[in-house]
Amino acid sequence: LAAERAAGVRGSENYARWLENPETRMNGICRTAVQGNKAEPQKIVMLLLRYLEAAQHSFYITSPEIEFDLKRRVDYIDMLAQLMKNKAKDPDFYLAYITNGFDGGLGEKSIFIRRSVQDANLVGENFWVDLLTPLIDEDGRNVNRRVRRAIHPLIQAGVHGFQYFNYMHAKEFYFDRLLVGAGSWNFDGFSANNNHECAIFCLDEKLLSQIENRLVLDLINSVPIIP
Repeated sequence: LAAERAAGVRGSENYARWLENPETRMNGICRTAVQGNKAEPQKIVMLLLRYLEAAQHSFYITSPEIEFDLKRRVDYIDMLAQLMKNKAKDPDFYLAYITNGFDGGLGEKSIFIRRSVQDANLVGENFWVDLLTPLIDEDGRNVNRRVRRAIHPLIQAGVHGFQYFNYMHAKEFYFDRLLVGAGSWNFDGFSANNNHECAIFCLDEKLLSQIENRLVLDLINSVPIIP
């Protein structure tokens, strides 16, 4: 750390110089955020709030979870949801949320069960196919209903919601087609207030191209949630 600071490639004291220079401001300027147990010392949700407040045109978020309470409004996750709702009301601001759909199920557990069904099919064990397939489908329906209920207030406000065809585990953030974020943070209270999480936010031309290609594929492979 000391050597990198001395070389001028790390540290907030360099931000102004990097950002003022067109040659460097979109060339891999990154900020890492790591929150420990009890979400200290740096709450990632606070960074998301600040970046979304500053965003002027668009915000894309990909997360397998969505959980908030707009009536409570005392938790940071609720404040982020309220800010998303307010931003979405602006017809000139585009806000998209990509999350799990019918095949989300119980995440990795559903994937394991589905692979077990495939293995059973290969050896002709119909008992396991008949037993496990309804469990997978019921999990999928439950996730589908839960996600739609949770995101409904945001959809009504103008957020564009999409449910991915398959299980989604990605957590990505994209502000104004400029700032890219990725990490382990989920849109729920545990990630916001308790869990040990990490994220990185970057200004980088090559990363922009990669994330836009990724988001286009995600949207193509998703079902829009109709208000």
